[in-house]
Amino acid sequence: MPAKAAPATPDVGADEDVPSTAIDDAGPSLPPEAIEAGLLAWRAEAWEQWMTTHAPDAGLVRAARWLVYVVWFFALLASVLAIIALFAMT
Repeated sequence: MPAKAAPATPDVGADEDVPSTAIDDAGPSLPPEAIEAGLLAWRAEAWEQWMTTHAPDAGLVRAARWLVYVVWFFALLASVLAIIALFAMT
């Protein structure tokens, strides 16, 4: 019978004696202002990269805006006509 191989991954509960707050008690290695500034810079860079690769065409935005205007106009017209029809029936 061949020898049993050791598991590739350690047991899940192998480090149960280490308290879960050991890392939390140490605190951050950087001051909060530096962390916040780094996150803001990362977000600005990510936004700029997304806008350069996924920014919609200005003509498409303009067409979508006009489509919204037309839909709002006909919705308003339909509601006014419905109110007039309601008063005409009474």
